[in-house]
Formats: sequence, C-alpha cells, structure tokens
Amino acid sequence: MMISVWLRPPQSLLLTFLMLPLLASSFLTLIHPRNGKKTFKYNVNCPKVGKPLVLKASSTASSSSGIEASSLPDTLSDSATRAVRSCLSLFETGVDVARVDWYTNIFDETYTNLKNTDEFMQEFVTAIWNMREEGKEEEGETEKDDLRGIKIYYPDAGSAALTDNKWPWAEGGGTVPRVGVGDVMRNVRDDGDCSEVGIFVCMKAQEKEQVELYLDAYRESGKKAILINPNLIDMGVTGLGLSGRMYTERVMAGVRQAYYLKTYPNSAVVYEQGGGYSLWREADVEGGYELVDTTLQQWTDVDVELEMEGEEEGVGGVFAGIGKFIEGMMSL
Repeated sequence: MMISVWLRPPQSLLLTFLMLPLLASSFLTLIHPRNGKKTFKYNVNCPKVGKPLVLKASSTASSSSGIEASSLPDTLSDSATRAVRSCLSLFETGVDVARVDWYTNIFDETYTNLKNTDEFMQEFVTAIWNMREEGKEEEGETEKDDLRGIKIYYPDAGSAALTDNKWPWAEGGGTVPRVGVGDVMRNVRDDGDCSEVGIFVCMKAQEKEQVELYLDAYRESGKKAILINPNLIDMGVTGLGLSGRMYTERVMAGVRQAYYLKTYPNSAVVYEQGGGYSLWREADVEGGYELVDTTLQQWTDVDVELEMEGEEEGVGGVFAGIGKFIEGMMSL
C-alpha cells in the first residue's frame, strides 16, 4: 500500500517535472547566451567618412502608435549630425549629461567598441564643432577658440594617444577640427577647468568611479557632457547588487538619451530627440526599409528578435521578461 501511494505523485508535481525541459529551453533561447555569445552574427561594415550607410527609410513612413517616428540616417555624417542636434536640443532643456548609443558593428567580435566607434566619432566631433562655430558667428563672436572648447575623453592614455596621433586633424590638412584629447585616468582636479563640452567615449565599468568624478565636476561647473556608447553598469564587474543600484541612482539617473542607432541582420532601431524608438525592417519599398512600430521604450535585442522571427504570442512569458531585465542591466 505504501509503495502504491509513493508511485502516484501529485498531479501538479508531475506536470512541473514534465515542463522543466521546455521551460529551460525557452529560457536559454530568449536571454541568448549560447556559450556566452549573442545569437546574432551580423557585421555591418563601418563605411568610410561620408559614404552611405545601408540604412534609408521610406519617406512615407508613419507610426501606428501615434508616437512620432525617428527616421534612419542616410549617411554616416547624417547620423552624427542627427546625434549632435539631439544632444544640443537636450542641453537647451536644462539637461547636463546626454547619451548617444551608436552600434553598427556590434556583432563583429573582431572589433572593439572603440574601433567600431572611431569613424563615427570623427564625424560627431566635426559636426558639433561646426554647429558651435555657427552659433558663435550668429552671436557676433569673432575670437578664435582654443582647445578648451571641446574635449574628448578616453578610458586610458593609450587610446587617447592613438586618436591624438592618427586622426586626420585639420591642422595637418585633414578634415577633423582640432579639439582637446585626454583620458579619465588622471585626477579630474589636475585636468584644469572643464571644457565647454566633454565627450566621454566607450567608458566601461572599470572606469565608472573616474567617470563619476568627471561628470560631477562638469555639473558643478555648469558645463555639458556627452557619453558615447557607455557600458558603466556591467554584471560581470558591478553585479546586480547594492553597488550597481547606488551608482545608477547617483550617476545614470541624471543622464538622458539623446540619440540611439543599432543595426541587426535585417532591421534597425533608431531614436532621435523629439521622437520615439522606431524599429525598421528591410522591405521592397522606396528607401529599402519600412517602419514596424514606434514606442516610448527602448527595443531590446529580445524584442527585436521576437518581432523579426515572428514568434507566436506568449512563447516568451516570464523568461522573456527575465531576458530583458538582464540585458537592460548589462547595458546601462
């Protein structure tokens, strides 16, 4: 009798046991680590300065959600110009620190984040310099500016030196206006007065304390700062504990998204100040891309993959939510 009862487990326990393989498979698929790598394997070669990006939206696009759609850029220069305009627009509202995320080679594991961002940064610096000079002319200022007007900060002295020596500076017959170049490893108080605009490039969790010191100094001095492709909260470094939460509250809570562009195998997500996060997909239409939808929330990799692969409604469930949460915490 005792054996007979033992062989008849409760129905709920049996159902849970049978569901375990399916739940585990869904979880691993949706948060995408396959041996620690993303499922997407796509390389959009970063074009030369001024060359067209393979991203052009249909001119007749409209958002079904009623939120103004953000349009895709036509060229690398156009993308940088849009990013600068979005930053300046945010600054006019009283924001001190703006954020720009620009990922078009994100799935090429042979390139570092800094390498992927380099040519975009040249166009970005050129655009912000030109807009700044145009503004000075409108105000009747004729005095030549020095290097303190705009300064680029890198995670380390080596990256700063490489930019300082390799970029095509205008003073040497190139195309990029000469600006200040430095790194965040030196003491911010030893770096002199803050520049009018500080641009912090590809800062990682390892540099988060130094970045916080610099951003505090910029805020205290009433100057503006821009974070380009930051990754200051990383689960592998800060974890999801008290340290990461406190840093987010102290530093990242005051940072506002100005511009966002990320490409996928057959789609792209773009955000521009004044609009929403728009998902575009390749289509046989004028411009090559058609609008899928525009939301107020940023599209995650999970969102895009489910949309593009046409997953059935409800497949993700709670595990899709877990994937979004982890992905979001790793990219702050």
